[in-house]
Amino acid sequence: GPAPTILTNGDVRWWWRDRDGESKISVMSARELALLQTFPRNYKLPDSTKLAHKLVGNAVPPLVAELLLRADGPRPVGRG
Repeated sequence: GPAPTILTNGDVRWWWRDRDGESKISVMSARELALLQTFPRNYKLPDSTKLAHKLVGNAVPPLVAELLLRADGPRPVGRG
């Protein structure tokens, strides 16, 4: 299903309960965010976590870019 929007500032946090019912909060790494946004596993991210997060947050997800660039993809309004 759809993933949350990845933003340049802030991190994606997940709240969940473990098997004992204890509340946990997890923060996704820049690598996890990149995978969520359809970047390939071998995509090189900067060593700086802050810079990597910014790169992923500012990028158009590769799958979205691919769909937009396909010859049979959406056409701008008002063009034949």
